[in-house]
Amino acid sequence: MPRDPGYGRYPESSRYPDYGRYPNGGYGNGGYGGYGNGGYYSPAWDKGRADGYEKGLDDGRDGDRFDPIGEKWYRQGDRGYNSRYGSRDAYKNAYRQAFRQGYEQGYRDGQGGYGRYGSQ
Repeated sequence: MPRDPGYGRYPESSRYPDYGRYPNGGYGNGGYGGYGNGGYYSPAWDKGRADGYEKGLDDGRDGDRFDPIGEKWYRQGDRGYNSRYGSRDAYKNAYRQAFRQGYEQGYRDGQGGYGRYGSQ
């Protein structure tokens, strides 16, 4: 799968050291390739990325406008939250950041761009 080398890069401030780091320094996102959140595993990141991808893919396939912020799941920001993950606000920040990234990739794939569902 071709990759955009800049996709998935985040500033140091996006790292959440209170979440467990994967041994290989990578991101365990269940199939989204090498994209990540600075090498730290985050349940918020996993959920946000997957939810955003799903919504973006649907919007791209349906020809809807690109609007991740208009999605209910993005606005709520706490899908899948559990108090054992720490602060709800930190979870929402990570979820929303990941949602935007997932949505962008899903939207592109839904329009027939490169990626898991498209071709180049």
